[in-house]
Amino acid sequence: MFPIPPLDGSRVVMSLLPKALARQYAKLERFGFLILLGIIFLLPMLGRQMGTDLNLFRWAVAAPLQWLMPILRAIAGVPL
Repeated sequence: MFPIPPLDGSRVVMSLLPKALARQYAKLERFGFLILLGIIFLLPMLGRQMGTDLNLFRWAVAAPLQWLMPILRAIAGVPL
């Protein structure tokens, strides 16, 4: 659960924050889709221009999935 406003993690964060901060954080929700687009598309493009890896999606999803796939394949009985 990522704490980015259109995702469910943001609801958890808002419930944990003090009311004043939660209100400010809730205002980000209308920009949440743009934030997601920036994280998924713009950061990797910017990283390529800078010569570094800024692909947060790969770090957060692909790396754990690559670690889990052999386990899931073994459970499903699919040969490696």
